[in-house]
Amino acid sequence: MTADIVVETNKKENVLMIPINVIEKIDGLERVQVKNGKQIEDRIIQTGLEGNDYAEVISGLNEGEEIITGKK
Repeated sequence: MTADIVVETNKKENVLMIPINVIEKIDGLERVQVKNGKQIEDRIIQTGLEGNDYAEVISGLNEGEEIITGKK
């Protein structure tokens, strides 16, 4: 006999996700850069579940806001 098994440890739906590589951790705070008109501002966020490439944003960022994903 054989069996195929899928194990899910944690799963959430309808959450805001951002790439992990845009999150800076400084002095215990998680921070991202957000485009605000023509300005760029640092924003403190709180993350939840993390995968290999993305992290859930619990607070500090809203859907539709533009984050800086690469630096020139």
